[in-house]
Order: sequence, then C-alpha cells, then structure tokens
Amino acid sequence: MATSMDYEKQPLPDDDEVFTGGSGSTSVRYVPSSADEAMTRGASPCGGAMRPDEQSRQRELMNKKKRSAPQQSLNSCSMCIRYILIVGNCIFFLFGCTVIGLGIYLVVDKVNLVSGVFGSPLIAPASYLIIAAGCIVFIISFIGCFGSLFESRSVLILYSTALGLVLLLSIIGFVLAIVFRSKVNDQIRTYMTETLQKEYGVNLENDWNRMITDAWDRAQIKWYCCAVNDQGYGAYKASEWYKQQPAPSELLKPLVPESCCVRDQYGKYLNKEKCQTWPLGPPSIQSTDRNNALYDQGC
Repeated sequence: MATSMDYEKQPLPDDDEVFTGGSGSTSVRYVPSSADEAMTRGASPCGGAMRPDEQSRQRELMNKKKRSAPQQSLNSCSMCIRYILIVGNCIFFLFGCTVIGLGIYLVVDKVNLVSGVFGSPLIAPASYLIIAAGCIVFIISFIGCFGSLFESRSVLILYSTALGLVLLLSIIGFVLAIVFRSKVNDQIRTYMTETLQKEYGVNLENDWNRMITDAWDRAQIKWYCCAVNDQGYGAYKASEWYKQQPAPSELLKPLVPESCCVRDQYGKYLNKEKCQTWPLGPPSIQSTDRNNALYDQGC
C-alpha cells in the first residue's frame, strides 16, 4: 500500500512534458490513454487512489490536451492562408514590375510613334498613367507581403481596403470597355483617318505635323501596312498630301507614300512605280486584285 511518504516522492509531470502544442500542418485529435482514463476515475496509473490535489492537477493537464488539439488545427489553417497570401502577392509584385516596365518602354521609345499614328497627344499621359498603375500594384503587393509575414492586423486591413478598391475600379473599367468597345473603336479609326488626311506630309515645319508624318512612315514600314483600314489606301487620295504632289498629270501622281510600298530583305522596293501609280488595280482602282508591290493591310 502506498504511504504518504510515497506520494510525496512521486514526481509530477511538467506541463511541457505532458503536451507541447505545435503549429505544424497536421491536425491532431486528442485520444485519451488508459492512464488518462484511470486519472479521470481518480485512480493512479500505477494502481491505488490519488490525492485530491493530484487529481485536480491531472484533470487540468487533460483539459489542456483537449483544448490544444482544435487550436493546433486552427493554426494549420492560418499558416495555409498566410502562405497563399504571400505567394499571391509575390505574383502581383511581379505583375506590377511588368506594368511599370511597359510604361517606361512606351515613354522612352514608342510615345511619338503611337501618338503620331493615333493623332492624339494624350498617348504620353496615358503612358505615365500605366506607370502609375504599375506602382500602385507594386505598393499594394508589398503591403500584402509585409502584413502576411509579420501578421500585422492593421497592415492587413489596409491591404484589404486597397485591394477592394483596385478590384472595384477594375470591374468598372472592364464593364465600360465592353459597353463602349465598338463605339471607341470606330471613333479611333475616324480620328486616325482625319489626322492622316489633314496633317500627314504637309506643313512639315510644324513639329506636330512632322511627328505625325514620321510616325505614319515608321509604322507602315515596321508593321507592313498602309493607311488605317484594310485596303484603305484610298484615304491618301483624299488627303492634303496627295494635293501637293508635283506631277504633270493626275495619272502620274503617286497615290500612296513610299512607306506603303513593299521592300525586299535588303530594304529595296520591289516596284515603287507599280506600288504608287499602277493604273490596272490598287491603288488606282479599288478592287479585290492584289498589288504585290503594295501593302493592302490597314495599320
């Protein structure tokens, strides 16, 4: 039979030795052992009755095990969401860098070309807006990564608010783009045609007209196209550029600029005369017959 001296000599397990809660990814369900069941009944695992203070201590330890099992499952869920946020924000971070690079590329190399072809000085501000949008995405993704890594509640609230606003603006822009797509497309084509007919190749001492002329020439050479629409080379015949072309007769006037003419791999024209003045087909006659020396695709 166990004496009081025996009870005093028996060591009680520490909390850390009985159960250590972790933050692993595996959910744990507490299953009581035979020893635990014996303690619940007030008996010692080695047999015999337990003192009241020992019973109370063992019950507390058992309750701690039961509470820690669902908490460990919640911690696993939180870690999973945390890693998903980090990975998602890294993707947005790269996307923001790409958008910034695109905007810089347009500003440095393509603003004059695109502005001249579209006939609008608003292309340059649009390029800067693209850079600004990329910076916003960059900052938001950085805030999201920071909040996820350090589990900062205030930072995550700021991130959620900013992400919600960006998502709302994106949805509005997407809907407007679908609703006004055809109208905007027609308006752009009309504006490009008017610019081509009124400002291409004339008053070249004017910086704007010079930029438009150079932009159209570069675009038609680089994109292998002529005018705005497919088989739209007739737009040049109604332009101010055509009226100023020197020629002894209307039949000898070039109907399209040299940049509309096909070149070989060495940069030489296949047949510039046929390209500009062929009387049996394009560009003199609007027909389905192809002129192999003329680009018939619109820019």
